[in-house]
Amino acid sequence: VSSVGKTINYTASPTITNFMISENFVRFILGPVGSGKTTGALFEVLRRCCEQTPGPDGLRRTRFVIVRNTLQQMTSTILQEIKHWLGDIAHYKVSDKVVEIRAGDVHSDWLLIPLDTPENQQRLLSLQLTGAWVNEFIELDPDLIDSISGRLWRYPSAAQGGPTWSGLIGDSNM
Repeated sequence: VSSVGKTINYTASPTITNFMISENFVRFILGPVGSGKTTGALFEVLRRCCEQTPGPDGLRRTRFVIVRNTLQQMTSTILQEIKHWLGDIAHYKVSDKVVEIRAGDVHSDWLLIPLDTPENQQRLLSLQLTGAWVNEFIELDPDLIDSISGRLWRYPSAAQGGPTWSGLIGDSNM
């Protein structure tokens, strides 16, 4: 991952490679526990951040939402994976539940939103996003996928160059 100015060595399995190279707007991957789905999804989000065309100010701006049933599930799995792989380029703001990725020209915010309450589900309706990652999607109400999809292609603004890519990815155990 060259745009972040840090060398991260990650090799995806053939199945995860196929998942990552697909250009479909919505992509889901299923597999057994420990098969690398979460790590693959993390690197897919990071890759899209690095490939964003720089805006007029030279920054590659993106905003993603990462959703799961509860915040506790998210912080014990996804946040730990982010810290493990990205280290000091990822800063978690506990009060905002946002992971800020700041490295070189990459400026990305990853909003961690649990979907266990109606209030949290309502938060989705006002977001302007580049993309979304639905972790353990099999546990979520399928109607929420439509709500999330409707918030994509909205960040960065046209004045900031607009999004180069937008999409919704998801991972889950069988």
